Amino acid sequence: MLKRIASALGIRLVDLFLAADEPTDELVIRRNEGFEIEYPRGDASIFLLLKNLEGKNMEPLLAKFSPKSGSEGLYAHGGGQEFGYVLSGELDLTVGERTYNLKKGDAFYFNSTRLHGYMNPSDEITEVLWVISPPTY
Repeated sequence: MLKRIASALGIRLVDLFLAADEPTDELVIRRNEGFEIEYPRGDASIFLLLKNLEGKNMEPLLAKFSPKSGSEGLYAHGGGQEFGYVLSGELDLTVGERTYNLKKGDAFYFNSTRLHGYMNPSDEITEVLWVISPPTY
């Protein structure tokens, strides 16, 4: 819902949470200084690892998926690219008509315009370092 509001206002989602006087050229982001977004469906959350994306070409996220949760279907979005690295757990990543079972230490890279979706098929939490370019949140 917040992403829709931000889009309607012509701003990024993260802009809703930034204070007007926060510095924009931060080199280091300390643990828990980003923003966590919990998805209303699917028992998943993402943690935005950068507070300010102004002038940035990439958006690094820490995605956490509870057991048996995921995107609940396939989707695509505008002309970017996505990279991910599975930090823990297991992830079923579907791109197009093919599904890949990824485990800790596996990585992926694809164009965001391709239909894609994901699911944690395991009984443990899955964590993925996910990078989207250009930033979408």
